[in-house]
Amino acid sequence: MKIKELIVKEKVELQKMLAMKQEKLRAVRFRIRQGDEKNVRSERQLKKDIARVFTVLNKKPSLKK
Repeated sequence: MKIKELIVKEKVELQKMLAMKQEKLRAVRFRIRQGDEKNVRSERQLKKDIARVFTVLNKKPSLKK
């Protein structure tokens, strides 16, 4: 997910995406700890995506000026 893609989305849509990614991260962490998940990089990628969404959400009011 790129920042340019996130900037054009509405705030409500970003919040839904954030909740979805946080839930997915929780599930991936659980599977990694159980040994079911083979792709351990997916946790890192999800954390980066969540950080990007948070960044855009925090800068959203200033982007519309």
